Amino acid sequence: MPPPQQPPHLRFRRRPPPHHQPPPPSRRRRRPPPLHQPPPPSRCRRRRRQKEKMAHKVIHSHADLEDLQGICSPRAQQGIRSDERVYVRVVSLESVRIAHESYALLRQLVDLKSCLTPHLDLLSLVACLSLELHKVEHDLLPPLQDQEARLEGRVVQVLLSMRNSATTLLRLAESVQGIEELCGLFEEELDDGAVSGRVKEVGIVLMDTADLVLKGTYNLVLLKERVPHLVKLISDLMATPVRIS
Repeated sequence: MPPPQQPPHLRFRRRPPPHHQPPPPSRRRRRPPPLHQPPPPSRCRRRRRQKEKMAHKVIHSHADLEDLQGICSPRAQQGIRSDERVYVRVVSLESVRIAHESYALLRQLVDLKSCLTPHLDLLSLVACLSLELHKVEHDLLPPLQDQEARLEGRVVQVLLSMRNSATTLLRLAESVQGIEELCGLFEEELDDGAVSGRVKEVGIVLMDTADLVLKGTYNLVLLKERVPHLVKLISDLMATPVRIS
């Protein structure tokens, strides 16, 4: 017997949903999506903001650094926050002669975290030049001017030290020349040329003088006649003002 057929109006009736269909969505109110959070500030941006909050100090002389030390040293002993540091911009110093003292003072303030400056490396170069010239002027040349000096013992040691100082000055001349070309370190226009050329000249004269005496070409009489010229070269170089552009 054939199966009974459904009426036409029931043949295409939709099937009931399966029992495993997921439950209808709940009527709980959805939370709004979180707002876009800006990324954390970068290190450079934080430093820029920190620099803007700092007090600024422009240095024109060694006396300005001494005044800054009188302000910052008592605060450093009490403890100073990073946003209370002083941003130091070194514009000039009186001369190369005092540069090593200025560098030592500024280095002390930086080590105490009292101030921040981008010019410490430049002053370090000038301080090395100042110390080397000071050594030649006060330690090496005076024994050669002694009337009773002989080419033995201490005089030979002085001449060997002059060669070492000459080598150091020639290396410093190359560094000074690179800084002069990049950002300027001394006065832009000098009557007798760039400072790096004058440093190189002093190094060459010192080297030639020491070699000529040690090889026997010069005697002590000719050496003593050449010392005043060396003293003048070094004194003029030590009196050069320092300008940082």
